[in-house]
Amino acid sequence: MTILLFFLATDSEEVVSVFEKAFGQRVVFQKDVSRVHATEGLTGPHDRQEPQTVLDGELILTDVLLLTRCNVFIHSVSNMATAVGYINPDIKMVYVYSWLGIGKMLVWKIRKLFSIP
Repeated sequence: MTILLFFLATDSEEVVSVFEKAFGQRVVFQKDVSRVHATEGLTGPHDRQEPQTVLDGELILTDVLLLTRCNVFIHSVSNMATAVGYINPDIKMVYVYSWLGIGKMLVWKIRKLFSIP
């Protein structure tokens, strides 16, 4: 029996909520990563005024290295996605334009892609 898990690397609290609601315990992610809320009007924690820390860098690198070990990598435009592609050029990469704008549609496509009821 194959166990399907989703490793989620995102800087958006809303994306975490959408994936947890859709896939429950199948979603795995680092809980201590700095994330933003859509109401902040920021694209990510890097847009905040406070400086990034060494721990932030370690968490990002950990996400990238874990993502390179995935069978399929669903991503939007990001430097992390570029790094994953360079580190593992054989990974199947599926590009999505926007996480939040198509949240329900993306969940539907993922369910269809992996035959999840």
